Amino acid sequence: MTIMYRTASDHQLTATQHQAIRTLLDEAFADEFSDEDNDHAAGGVRVIAMDGAQIVGHAALIARTITIAGTPYRVGYVEGVAVVPARQGQGIGAQIMRQITDMAQRDFVVAMLSTGEHDFYAKFGWQRFVSESFVDNHGTISRTAAEDEGLMLITSLSHLNQPGVAWVCDWRTGDVW
Repeated sequence: MTIMYRTASDHQLTATQHQAIRTLLDEAFADEFSDEDNDHAAGGVRVIAMDGAQIVGHAALIARTITIAGTPYRVGYVEGVAVVPARQGQGIGAQIMRQITDMAQRDFVVAMLSTGEHDFYAKFGWQRFVSESFVDNHGTISRTAAEDEGLMLITSLSHLNQPGVAWVCDWRTGDVW
């Protein structure tokens, strides 16, 4: 098995590659990867694992503006981390996350993701979110407490991830976080 890892923007991928990524995400998430989830993974930089011409792993790093303690930050948000089920457990996802984490730390002061797999991401330095999450829905700010448990981040600004510090993302269709 020789896996090649490629970093690409959306415009550098063919329509066939975009469809292959979507198929991979549908398989890996057991058809629970919505159209909104797919949209959230678009527009940034992707790390793609290739076995020959076949895409076997994927993650995207998207820029989002998140207001933290009243200050807007350009945050790298990780979306669509997946490996085709037949190839899971072979280190492909780990290599993708090493690359995404390196890019996130190089290009952003704060990076975030939402997951139920905390132990996997912790291996790459991601920390549990201990602040308070909110969403700004066109001027109406609402607490999103149910999201707090799934959020993780990497930042050198440790004072931002403290109890009581408000993190406010802009509203988007589907999962806001």
